[in-house]
Amino acid sequence: MFTVFLALMILFAGGYVVTTMLMMGQLQKRKIPINWFLIRLYLPKYLHQYSQIIKQETGKVPPLFYVWWGSLGGMAALAIVVIVMKALD
Repeated sequence: MFTVFLALMILFAGGYVVTTMLMMGQLQKRKIPINWFLIRLYLPKYLHQYSQIIKQETGKVPPLFYVWWGSLGGMAALAIVVIVMKALD
């Protein structure tokens, strides 16, 4: 059972990385400079910019934004489950 949760956590982590790169690619298309060296520090700023730009263009919050938050939440939830399972072993 532990390996199933670990595999799901890796899947969520992959989704997190892929959606982050897709959003950063969209920002670069719109000539927003991205600091790749400090991406983890500036990620909240970039996510807000991405959301605002796409919302202005389409009138809706972009789907990638929800996928990003879902993968982050899923990763955190599964990490807690794995930690509790290991503690109860």
